[in-house]
Amino acid sequence: MTQLKRLDKFRLPLTGQQIELHQVDYEGGGMSQLRVLIRERARFTTLDVDPVTAKHWGAALCRWADDNATSTPGEGPDAASSANAARGDE
Repeated sequence: MTQLKRLDKFRLPLTGQQIELHQVDYEGGGMSQLRVLIRERARFTTLDVDPVTAKHWGAALCRWADDNATSTPGEGPDAASSANAARGDE
């Protein structure tokens, strides 16, 4: 049986899209993958990403965030509690 392990869940502050990240381990073994699930109302987009591509994508996201992070919705004293609430941790 394929095993899913939830890594994170959050909502984008401007668009309201819900993002879920899962580790996928297949019954037959082999390479684990990162499943990215994007929910937007009734529409779902699912991407299964290999580790090499995930690392490349993550580095590109970090470079972009470093270059553009001046003021982001969700920053400030309530950011941690907002992030926890989005993940369902509260």
